[in-house]
Amino acid sequence: PDCPGPYTLIGQVFVPFIDLLLERPRLDRRDSALFHVFALVEDFLGETDPKIPNMIYVELLESRRATWYERAIPFLGNRALATLDEYDEGWRTRKDKDDDHVELNSPHGIDAVVDELLRART
Repeated sequence: PDCPGPYTLIGQVFVPFIDLLLERPRLDRRDSALFHVFALVEDFLGETDPKIPNMIYVELLESRRATWYERAIPFLGNRALATLDEYDEGWRTRKDKDDDHVELNSPHGIDAVVDELLRART
């Protein structure tokens, strides 16, 4: 991606969607959604144009809090794990600082989309 459009889509829509799903309580619907989303992450990381995997690493995987990795690891595929191991060798042992709280940003009503996705259908 040579223009900011893909970075905007990934950074302002895709990443907050994943972050909000990871913050929700563990439910079958939530876990299923996360498996599907992280399968897409694996596809992005396997792209032959190196700009795409780099964008995913920078926008989604790089420099996350330890609690994010703890929640995400059951859903991370082999490419994501290998990418993290290659570029951030301390990610598996990282500890959060007590004052290292990150406020979730939910632009564009993404929290409502996540809530609707997880709402039980009857």
